[in-house]
Amino acid sequence: MKNDKFKIGLDAVKLCFTDERENVLFERLLNGSNILWWGEGNEANFYTFRIEKESDEDVQIVNIEIPDNDKTFLLGTLSVHRKKEKGKYHGMIFLNIENNALYTMLRHYLPYVLSCFHIKFNNITLITPALTTTRNYIYQVQRMRKDISFDMIYNGKKITNPNQTIKDWVIAKGCSRNEIHKIPTLYFGQIKDNGIKIRMYDKDRELKEHSPEKRPVINSWLGFNYDKLYRIEAEITNVSMRELCAILNNFDIDYFHDDRILSFLFDEKFLFQLLNMALHKVVYWRENENVIDLLDL
Repeated sequence: MKNDKFKIGLDAVKLCFTDERENVLFERLLNGSNILWWGEGNEANFYTFRIEKESDEDVQIVNIEIPDNDKTFLLGTLSVHRKKEKGKYHGMIFLNIENNALYTMLRHYLPYVLSCFHIKFNNITLITPALTTTRNYIYQVQRMRKDISFDMIYNGKKITNPNQTIKDWVIAKGCSRNEIHKIPTLYFGQIKDNGIKIRMYDKDRELKEHSPEKRPVINSWLGFNYDKLYRIEAEITNVSMRELCAILNNFDIDYFHDDRILSFLFDEKFLFQLLNMALHKVVYWRENENVIDLLDL
């Protein structure tokens, strides 16, 4: 294990805000041109590009583009809902950060972009901390799932009958016409709709077969060489995030609605704590009085 390499980061994040000044941002996007330049003073540092087919008089959806010489790079997509008397998302502003931006220096533009929009942080609607590693945790979890010398605690309950079906635990194996992949993808999590969802998979295979264009980005972000690469992801909704903030060390429930938490979005210590706690909420093992978390395997 001492030779294994690890990198913690984010694979997805969706943030929720409100307008500090009622509908000002919405009206500017609605009444402006399809391309609006933004920046402090007379500087134009980035622009928004309206997605017309998805925008209307109740919601304006724009891409946030960061220019770099003769190219532009997508930071994320902003959905601005008009504030009115009734409506599911009225007055809410959602920012989905582009996946590639989470693995590049683009993410450092986020605080500046938010300051230009003059919006107030509300919550983290969705966040997916992800551990990328050369350690095959999939094998370790499969081994522990079958080893009845350890108690298995799943969603807060001990699995007493080793023959009972584990609810919402799926082992998926990809295949070709000739063979079945040896390394499966594991899906498991909390049964409730807004609960934590865990995914463990062969990241190297995923890059080769589904996202070869992302390999240079991921390799640059990792900063280490590898023969095999695996991923553990925890999809955490705002409901679960509120619960986790209440029990994380050095964090409290106030952080959930406080923009101080934005400064921790890319903090490796915070993300590791968040992932470890999310995993513990879903599954861990016990030998006598000793607790064994997934990342301890």
